[in-house]
Amino acid sequence: MKKFCPHCHCEMLERANLYICPRNAIGDCVYDAMLIDEPPRAAQPFGSARSHFDQRATSFDSQSK
Repeated sequence: MKKFCPHCHCEMLERANLYICPRNAIGDCVYDAMLIDEPPRAAQPFGSARSHFDQRATSFDSQSK
């Protein structure tokens, strides 16, 4: 069964287990399968990108003040 783009109804091509719209590459269509079919990202365990750094003061911090 052929798959068609939900935006422009053009026949989609299979690439790397995804169906892509060939008209997206030339700017004629806004459908981007890489953004739509992306698997959900795992939640960060600490809720912040910087939370893995140790926030405690060190002896070097007290000397610099």
